[in-house]
Amino acid sequence: MRYGTENRDFVCPNLSTEYPVVFSLVVIYDMNEEPEETRTQRQNRHLWGTLGDLAKQVPWPVWYEGRCVIRKMDAASWKHVITAGLEKSQMMAQGIDGGMVLLGQSTREMSIKKMSQVIELAIHFGDSKNVQWSDPKFIAQMKAYMNDKT
Repeated sequence: MRYGTENRDFVCPNLSTEYPVVFSLVVIYDMNEEPEETRTQRQNRHLWGTLGDLAKQVPWPVWYEGRCVIRKMDAASWKHVITAGLEKSQMMAQGIDGGMVLLGQSTREMSIKKMSQVIELAIHFGDSKNVQWSDPKFIAQMKAYMNDKT
């Protein structure tokens, strides 16, 4: 296997001084590895349909103005919650004026397989919250696919 490297410099504010701290990260990647095909438009439509159903039907705890409230979120917020659930992690950055900003994961560059996993997680979660799906035919197809994998 032939590997390539790429140096990336990052600047983070040092909270104790006015000067930034710079550090480098070496990213190692396999140059022979074929890139996986990215998610399809059909997958994207179905993902946003399931996220829209979650947005309309599922109240969820969110932190708003320093306190936790139960409210319905929009589909884009649900995308962040579901993709973070798949990865079991979430990246955060310091906000410009303080506080923290959660950085969502883009689905645009996801592989077909990974996007299927995101949709499966959204369906499993929605089922656990008794969501009434707006496209029951697609949900039935996905559930059959998920059962065939086990």
